[in-house]
Amino acid sequence: RVTGVDGRDALRGVVQDVSFRGTGHSYRIAVPGLVEPLKAEVQGTAEHHPLGREVGVSWDPVACRLLPRSSDG
Repeated sequence: RVTGVDGRDALRGVVQDVSFRGTGHSYRIAVPGLVEPLKAEVQGTAEHHPLGREVGVSWDPVACRLLPRSSDG
């Protein structure tokens, strides 16, 4: 873990995939210890991160939602 720009704890990972979504970018970030890449949707004029770049990922805890896992997968 690292400290994010806003002073909160952040996860460190590497950008595996990026796509422009019209109003921002969608990223897949490989984070050590996670089986699946983390998906991050970044809106607005935030800095674009190219493939292979190491990044720190943090978020507002109030914005988090736990989604149920599908029973078929």
